[in-house]
Amino acid sequence: VAEYSSLAKWVNPCPEFVLPDVFCVECQDSRDINLCYIPPPADDEEEQIKQIHWFCEDCGTEYDVASIERRLVQHANQKVMRYQLQDLRCSKTNSVATHSLVQVSKVAASFKLDLPQEATRGEIEILQDLAEYHELDELRERLRKGC
Repeated sequence: VAEYSSLAKWVNPCPEFVLPDVFCVECQDSRDINLCYIPPPADDEEEQIKQIHWFCEDCGTEYDVASIERRLVQHANQKVMRYQLQDLRCSKTNSVATHSLVQVSKVAASFKLDLPQEATRGEIEILQDLAEYHELDELRERLRKGC
């Protein structure tokens, strides 16, 4: 592999879900947090305790989990709705399909989705994993029902 090849670039294998503008009620700080990141435990801890919630990096106060969960439910609802209401496009001309129930476009090309199914499914799976790990019951229930 060449030194500056795109194959030589390191890519983080861990999933990432950044929630913007999470507000700390203690220090009045607002920051974007990666909900998938779990900081390593301190060396002086005797027991390895599973960290369920998120804490402010400045003051160490726990973020409002109910508020984060509401925002995640809203995000999941928007994501599913955006996927369901998207346009079909001609794979050749990129024009929007105007007729329902047709198999091919006017130029006999197949249709494609604006939002790929894999990307939407991947984000919903990340949300399901977050709901399971962080014990977010409302989010877990909404995702189980299909938002």
